[in-house]
Amino acid sequence: MSTLFVGLGRMGAPMARRHASRHDTVLFDVAQEVVAALAAELDCRAVASLTEIPADVDNIILMLPDSRVVESVLLTGGLLDRLPDGSLVVDMGSSEPTSTQRLAGEARTRGIGYVDAPVSGGVAKAVTGELSIIVGGSPADVERARPHLEPLGSTVLVVGHAGAGHAAKALNNLASATNLAAAAEVLTVARSFGIEADVMVDVLNASTGRSQASEVKYPKHILTGTYDSGFAMDLMIKDLGIARSLAEAQGAAVPVTDAAYATALRAREALGGPGLDHTEVARYYEQVNDVSLRSSHGTSPAPRDAGPDSAETTPQDPTRPTDRQRGDHVSDNPQDYIDDMARSRGYVLDYHKVMAKQDFPVLQAANNLVGAAYLNQRSLDRTTKELIFIVSLTVMRAAKGHIQSHIRVALDLGLSPQEILEAIEISLPEAGIVAFQAGFEAWCEVVGAEGLEPTVAVHEGGSGGAS
Repeated sequence: MSTLFVGLGRMGAPMARRHASRHDTVLFDVAQEVVAALAAELDCRAVASLTEIPADVDNIILMLPDSRVVESVLLTGGLLDRLPDGSLVVDMGSSEPTSTQRLAGEARTRGIGYVDAPVSGGVAKAVTGELSIIVGGSPADVERARPHLEPLGSTVLVVGHAGAGHAAKALNNLASATNLAAAAEVLTVARSFGIEADVMVDVLNASTGRSQASEVKYPKHILTGTYDSGFAMDLMIKDLGIARSLAEAQGAAVPVTDAAYATALRAREALGGPGLDHTEVARYYEQVNDVSLRSSHGTSPAPRDAGPDSAETTPQDPTRPTDRQRGDHVSDNPQDYIDDMARSRGYVLDYHKVMAKQDFPVLQAANNLVGAAYLNQRSLDRTTKELIFIVSLTVMRAAKGHIQSHIRVALDLGLSPQEILEAIEISLPEAGIVAFQAGFEAWCEVVGAEGLEPTVAVHEGGSGGAS
């Protein structure tokens, strides 16, 4: 039998590599180019849609952004209904515990086991197979999952029933976030008093105030001014929100959690919104206190000015440029310019490639307009702009590949397939059904949506779009 691995992002891809070294693995991701490349690298099977699962698949590993996406794949997309009796689902992303409990119940009614097994350790530990895996589920399901978890992590911690793994992961990340913010406050006060930031970090690490933040994050990612841990601030905020909801459901008073959540939201707003690394919470403290937390040893980058154009890009790809570079594409070398576009947007259209070679100045001028109107962060956040862009392409009946490239970007930004479909549906009242079909068909192919077939004989109707 084989395992379907769903979700091949920054964490999922190295985890899938580790899993495929020990088990027969089938790959799926909405980014089909990623699937094709990884399948060729690992010499394993891949599927273009979750409606095309091989008959021998009896285990599913999910490494997806959040509960909305997990629910969309398992329930809305019908994956649970396509699995054979006795299958096992292992959700290794960071999901909401109540959603996980509900999904586990849905799985049980279908004779399917369900385990939540979120991970801690980041990309580096995913690559080496040294993740800490926090597991919830029935004892029988956990034992069935264990052979699939062992290639991925050096520590497997079983914490309780289904949903307990996701609860424990969110609570761990709550402690991590509060430690990060507390250390930032300590260091800004120390600097204001005349104590160097790295000296104060040494004091913390030699004393009872030490934490993973002081031992790893500050020396590697904050005192250096790089803010490149690879874990997004938006994901930290999501985990803080899960922890707050969990505390509220249990009737627990958590003033420190409330303060940490509010501080993270203020930092995100002050530093420019989406695309920030979670360690940039410390940069927010630098800004509001007008201090520098750079190391006193050697030369380090100066703190970045706050504002929309200073935010770091989504840490799914650390080679992607800043938002300032997104809008300007500052390189005067056509090849570098095209490469920069690919990194910042996640796609490059055919006319971009040709214009870069045939009339580079006009391409630069056109993209400066696109950057100002679409890419640069101002009042609207990036996800809202992406949905608006998809609607505009739908109304203009743009090429399917163009619409699909933006749907994939929207999914990468954390939007659910349902949210994207709702945006496309806005085109119906004014642009009409034919324009809607352009966006709808592009959406169907990207997310692998399927419909209901009539139970009576009919003529083949096709897509319903213009012929």
